[in-house]
Amino acid sequence: MLRRSRDIFIGSIPRRFAAHGIRVPEIDFPAFGQWLWRVPSRCLGFRLHFEAYHQLLKDRSMAFQDGDIADFAHIAALPYADFLTVDKRIADLLGKVFRRLKQCDAKADLSGRAFKKLSDLLAAFP
Repeated sequence: MLRRSRDIFIGSIPRRFAAHGIRVPEIDFPAFGQWLWRVPSRCLGFRLHFEAYHQLLKDRSMAFQDGDIADFAHIAALPYADFLTVDKRIADLLGKVFRRLKQCDAKADLSGRAFKKLSDLLAAFP
């Protein structure tokens, strides 16, 4: 049986803390994870990366490509940057993620910061 995205997200938090050397023995990880899940903008970089990665896994027509590693590193940084340029397929994938997240948190929609072409970025920031 496939686990729900929420459960996967919540279950990944202790590993993420450990990977970064963060020790918080008294934390209730399931409760903390549910708190983060309910409002994506609470930890938006982590959530965008998670959602984009799982969208890519779900979409069987999109195979991983060489540039995806760099794109995914940048996706997690988008909440802390003014803009991001990615190729068309990653921009389309992000569009799906933004549409889904803004249904529960309007602040999670950073679609105006992701660009497919440099010319579009330059036109948006004259």
